[in-house]
Amino acid sequence: MTSKDKEKHLEILKNLPTNKRLESAFELYEFARNRVASEIRRQNPQMEQSELNKEIYKRFIRND
Repeated sequence: MTSKDKEKHLEILKNLPTNKRLESAFELYEFARNRVASEIRRQNPQMEQSELNKEIYKRFIRND
């Protein structure tokens, strides 16, 4: 994405109503969480859901 594209994207987001911005943020979070979960599942197909949730949590709170 070029800097012009980023600026345009930010401008569009700024002009959205607050509830739509919040909705977009939740959708992006859900998308990211699903991507992370899919990758963990691919690497560990036998992992139980509780362990998967712990791994997802670790990846999102990792403080590098």
